[in-house]
Amino acid sequence: VVKSFLSFHKYAPAAKLYMIFHSTRLLESIKALLRSEEQYNDAVVLVGKISHENMQEWYNSADFLVSGSHKESYGVAVCEAMSCGCIPLVTDISSFRLMTGDGACGFRYKPGDENALFELLLNTKNMDIEEESRKAISQFNNKLSFKAVAENIHHIISG
Repeated sequence: VVKSFLSFHKYAPAAKLYMIFHSTRLLESIKALLRSEEQYNDAVVLVGKISHENMQEWYNSADFLVSGSHKESYGVAVCEAMSCGCIPLVTDISSFRLMTGDGACGFRYKPGDENALFELLLNTKNMDIEEESRKAISQFNNKLSFKAVAENIHHIISG
């Protein structure tokens, strides 16, 4: 994600990547990468851990949520971000296919494919952000919200 974003930043110098994370397993590698790309250091902000109560502020101030996950049983951050209108730019894994309605909203790329994410990021420059945000909110409301999940369970049980 960081490599793709740094490449993208050359074409969108005002763009920022705020990295919120709980695990520091990759932190030293990311810091080393940022040191080697010193001219783009300010493009990536290593935020770190944020309390769950404060995440809504972050989601509401962002246009996109980018995930580089290779596997997820359920992407809570993606779901929460979509509820706030963040456009998901996520890996093409089964849980994210389901969450995005297999293309109803958001955009997917092959896990680990740095070039595919870079191309996806470039495409955001010509994207109708408001329309894509509406699609994310609609997908959340219709498929991922508590109400939608409860209705789906009720339908399965009574069907």
